[in-house]
Amino acid sequence: MKKTGFLVCAALFILASCEKEAEIVDLTVGWTIGLEQPDGDICSRAGIRDIHVSLEGLSDSFERTGGCPDGEIRFVDIPQIGYDVSVSGLNEDGCPVYYGETFVNPGELESGLQTLRLESIPATGSLTVGWWFSDGKFCSHHGVGKVRLVVFRDDVQIINYETDCENGQFVLDDAETGRYSVRIEAEAEEGPLCREYHDLVLEPCGGIEVEEALESCP
Repeated sequence: MKKTGFLVCAALFILASCEKEAEIVDLTVGWTIGLEQPDGDICSRAGIRDIHVSLEGLSDSFERTGGCPDGEIRFVDIPQIGYDVSVSGLNEDGCPVYYGETFVNPGELESGLQTLRLESIPATGSLTVGWWFSDGKFCSHHGVGKVRLVVFRDDVQIINYETDCENGQFVLDDAETGRYSVRIEAEAEEGPLCREYHDLVLEPCGGIEVEEALESCP
């Protein structure tokens, strides 16, 4: 038993020693805006002010933010492991409008500059629409099982479907920016109930939340 314990301790000591001797390296991440090298004019035309770089490894993660015209961001003294590298081009409101990603193997960390090509991405936001009843009673009290939602973006219908009334709200994530109109319809025991919203303007990375009681349809 003593011999076995000694071997286990020795193994743990060797493992700990190996972990302490893990290689520490630097990594420089650069970017292009499409096919163009970044400078003040190109970044301005793309609507990019800052660049955010994120490194995600199995045991470590790092992130830094710099100016778009700088062209690169350097990470110093990081473990030599594989990283998922993502680069976001942020507009003046901090909303990502360009994006690029890649995976860097441990052996590539010492091979010099890692340059990612950033491509334009649609800036999105979120739309949340809730509903309730003016008397405070539940859907079942009004005999409402389903609620129909009709959503228009820039006068084009994008959603028309039914959902359980008890859900109490509808959430549209990653919604494209634009002008929204929403209509909610429910068949209640006392007759049709509705609620409409118009000219809801969704900004990049913004959020719209509306919630009012359903009322008798006009």
